[in-house]
Order: sequence, then structure tokens, then C-alpha cells
Amino acid sequence: MRLRVSLAVTAIAVLATPLAAQTLHGSLAFGGGSVRSTSLLGSTEEALQGIVVGGEARLRVGRVWVDGAYREGSIKTTDDTETRDYADGHMFLRVETFPGVVASVGPHARAYITNTGTQRWLFWSVRLRGERALIAPAIAGYIELWHSLGANVNVSETFDRATGGDVGMTVRLPRSKFWGRIGYDIERAWLSGSARKETVEGVSLVLGFGSR
Repeated sequence: MRLRVSLAVTAIAVLATPLAAQTLHGSLAFGGGSVRSTSLLGSTEEALQGIVVGGEARLRVGRVWVDGAYREGSIKTTDDTETRDYADGHMFLRVETFPGVVASVGPHARAYITNTGTQRWLFWSVRLRGERALIAPAIAGYIELWHSLGANVNVSETFDRATGGDVGMTVRLPRSKFWGRIGYDIERAWLSGSARKETVEGVSLVLGFGSR
């Protein structure tokens, strides 16, 4: 897994433009949304959902940037018989390879916390994102797809693979540093030869200030 991550990082670095004499830009954002987590083991399904809030930040030089995010909240079953604290976050290295096309690599993680312990999921993934103006220059749509390079999870089953995607729209006020984003994301992980499938999906709304 480390070799695949190293190769992905090297490939993105090769695509990056020289950074000398380029201006550093940044942005901060805050928001929240809904999360639904579903675990399917054989014919037994467990689903929990709830609201999460958090923030994100970005530092960019030219066509290369790093962004990170963190959210937390509480999720529970529909009959309130089980409640878990929930947290997720990511840290990605991104490069705009072509206008409107971004390649990324990095880790994203989530945790389910109860009185009896914490279940942790850490994924390393490679991503490809496309963005296009819908109503230039104020509104743009985007789609991002990813595939896991490897993972570290503290569950009894063996990790097989994971994939996911994100689709949404960004809006920026004319001649303003303020911007907003609404999106839908989904990820699926398979364990023990697809005997167990984990699905996490959600809708988010984020408001930010600074360079996109």
C-alpha cells in the first residue's frame, strides 16, 4: 500500500508546475450536513443517520494545493435504540492537471465512538475531479470519483476495496471572496470477499471565504 501511495504522490508532483515566485492563496469554510451509515452483513442491515458540522481549509500555490477538513456529530438508528458519536476528515494533495480537471491523493478517515470503544476507518485514495461552469462565472458544477489504494480498519473482517464519489455545485458572489457549495457524496467499502458492505452517504452545505 505504501508503494502505491508513493507512486501516486510522485505522479501528481511531476504534473505540478514550478512553484517559484507564485502567490500563496488560502480559504476557510464552515458548514454541516446529514450523514447516513449503513452496514450490510449477509441479510442483516444496520443503519444510522444524523447531523454533522465542521470546517475546512485550503492553501494553494499556482495549480497545486492542499486541503483538509474535519466534521463531527452524532448518528443514531431510526428507533433511537443505538447512538454513536461520529467524526470524519481528510487531507488531500491536489493538482490541476488540465483546466477544470484535478487529480488528488491522500488519506480520509472516519470513526464511530461508543462507550465500548472506537471503530476506525482510514483510507488512502487516488481521485479525479472535473468542474465546469454552469452559469459563468458565478455557478459551477463538479463531479469527483475515487478509488482506494489501501486502508487500515480495526474490524474483524478483512478489507477488500472501497470506491466513492461526490457531485455538487459551487456558487460565488460576483466580485466577492465569499462562496458556497452544496454536494452529495457516497462511499462504499467491501470486506471479507464482499460478505460485508459498508455504505456512507450524505448531503452537505458549506459556506466559505477566500480563494477557491
